[in-house]
Amino acid sequence: MNTLFWADGSAQMGLGHLFRTALIASALKEHRDGVSTLFTSSQDDVLSPFKKKFDTIQRIPDKPSYEIIVPLLTTLIERTNISLVVIDRPQYPPDLCHHLKQSKTRHIRPAIVAFGAADMPPNCVDMVIDANRNESKISRFKGSSTTALLGPRFAALTPASQRSPHIALP
Repeated sequence: MNTLFWADGSAQMGLGHLFRTALIASALKEHRDGVSTLFTSSQDDVLSPFKKKFDTIQRIPDKPSYEIIVPLLTTLIERTNISLVVIDRPQYPPDLCHHLKQSKTRHIRPAIVAFGAADMPPNCVDMVIDANRNESKISRFKGSSTTALLGPRFAALTPASQRSPHIALP
């Protein structure tokens, strides 16, 4: 499974997004064949502890415009036959997610998972995982194509003994 992770980290925003994506990349590498690519605008000094967790790192400009990011992402998805896109950023571009979800490619469209994005519009991504949101917010996703996993039991950085069995990798 070829996976594209889009995450950023810095001294100001913290490193949680990068830690979570590195954890998932390691788990996927351990349980499935494939390549993991990190799509990021983070600086090299922030990325150094994470470099070995990803097969490649694709640098993008800080705060890229929609016109820049769409061609970069779609080309990368096409070129490496990405089957899963994991977005873990402080801000999500809903228009971009809609574009990726509706894009026609030579390959099967990748599944799109967004962490910490319970405020994202329904149908924007395939799955939203937000451990910081109350499960009562799940009603806004009813009837949509988005699966919402909300609440602390879906935290990706808890000790293994406290993780929900629902998110264990097969």
